[in-house]
Amino acid sequence: MKNIIVTTRTIKDIKHKEKYYSISHDWINLFNKIKMNPILVTYNSKINNKFIQDNKIQGLILTNGEDVKLKKIKKISGNKRDIFEAKLITLFLKNKLPILGACRGHQLINNYFGGKLSKKKGHAGTEHKITIRKSYVRNYLKLNSMLVNSYHNCVIKNKNKANYLNCWAELNDTVEGYYNVKFKILTFMWHPERKHASNLNSHKLIKKHLKL
Repeated sequence: MKNIIVTTRTIKDIKHKEKYYSISHDWINLFNKIKMNPILVTYNSKINNKFIQDNKIQGLILTNGEDVKLKKIKKISGNKRDIFEAKLITLFLKNKLPILGACRGHQLINNYFGGKLSKKKGHAGTEHKITIRKSYVRNYLKLNSMLVNSYHNCVIKNKNKANYLNCWAELNDTVEGYYNVKFKILTFMWHPERKHASNLNSHKLIKKHLKL
């Protein structure tokens, strides 16, 4: 199985005054299903070229969690997780390894390349039908639309999408998925790890993108 770096979120246990790095069981179930070996990392992990080579890392998944604060104008700024994951993106781009972004990861990569987010009500705890644009994704899935889950409060409007990224999935004026073939980037705004009828198609895309 391929070794894929997977980011985690931070959860604070106020009662016990402890902080945990975690990932949903749904992600672990998905990794087992698609037969990949997740290398879980936190924002204080030391990941460099040597780590990638020594551990035969073959891809990166940026998962969901805390809100994105990342901004990239003259220099990168944001919270600790944002900055760590931005450095991961740079590292994986240099190593020409595939990057997959889900929900928060979808938002973060857009901001990394100079895009920005907008607040949006009514997108948390629901589902909606996305339109699949003409792209290699549509050719592969042979679908023009797909019903997906939605658990976010921020969106990427078409006008705020970074120039380097190509939209393959949209909902009205928002970008639900984008890609860049040269940079080996693919994203979803929804959660491919959670139970939903459409996620079998998402799993197919993940396997194709990461060459599992």
